[in-house]
Amino acid sequence: MKRGLTSKRQGSGTSRRCSPTGGVAGVLLLCWFWFQWPALYFAYVGSVAAANADTWGTEAGLLSSGQPRLITTLHRVERGRSGGISPVGTAAGLLGALVIGVSAFPWSSGSGVLVSGVSGIMGTCVDSLVGATLQGEFRCGRCGRLTERRVHCGHQAVLEKGLIWVGNDLTNLLCTLTGSVIGWLVFGFMQ
Repeated sequence: MKRGLTSKRQGSGTSRRCSPTGGVAGVLLLCWFWFQWPALYFAYVGSVAAANADTWGTEAGLLSSGQPRLITTLHRVERGRSGGISPVGTAAGLLGALVIGVSAFPWSSGSGVLVSGVSGIMGTCVDSLVGATLQGEFRCGRCGRLTERRVHCGHQAVLEKGLIWVGNDLTNLLCTLTGSVIGWLVFGFMQ
């Protein structure tokens, strides 16, 4: 059985990895409990929907038989490359976002489904755009592979594109922040 990219990443599932995605949602949920502003709840739903859409889209895209395309140029890229998109991954991302919306249904009277769908897709688009343009990619001097890691095969890798300080954690943070802002805005338009 194939394993997804997140299961191969060093430190996946750790608190360090969960902080960029869960941190935004956690702060928004605490603020909602404190202030009871409905917009904060929908920002929370949007944040979680974007994180879930990104995860489901990434995993399904990796398991897909089709080759993804870079979101900025539509050139074919290898599976797992930051900024790569595919129809299977996009559909899975939307499904992942809608699952969050359905789970929010009891507290949102159905509005959470619309919020989560829009927030999830917009969050993953930002994630892919940042991954394709700003996120650092390094070339391993030993094996020649492109990687998100600064050290590969036990050797220092050389920055090939992007910014050295923009890693996957920052990209995920921007994804969830986008989802929360879109969730807030969609809720505002529904009022």
